[in-house]
Amino acid sequence: MENIELGALDNFTQVEVLYLHDNKLSSLTLGVFLQMSSLKEIWLEFNILQSLDANVFQGLSSMEILYLQVSHILLIIMHHPDFT
Repeated sequence: MENIELGALDNFTQVEVLYLHDNKLSSLTLGVFLQMSSLKEIWLEFNILQSLDANVFQGLSSMEILYLQVSHILLIIMHHPDFT
């Protein structure tokens, strides 16, 4: 799997652990996890992610663990709360 289309995970509102490891994900679309409010763990290791927008995890108030080992992340894009 190379990408996750926006809306593809919207029906999985009760999922607590999401295994996306060992794929060919190169990026994550903003809002892809937005409906997954019960999510506690996301396994993203062994993908080819090179950058992450920190807002991709927005709304995941239950999230406790994010696994990113052996991803090739060079850049995490952070957003200052005073700028939109």
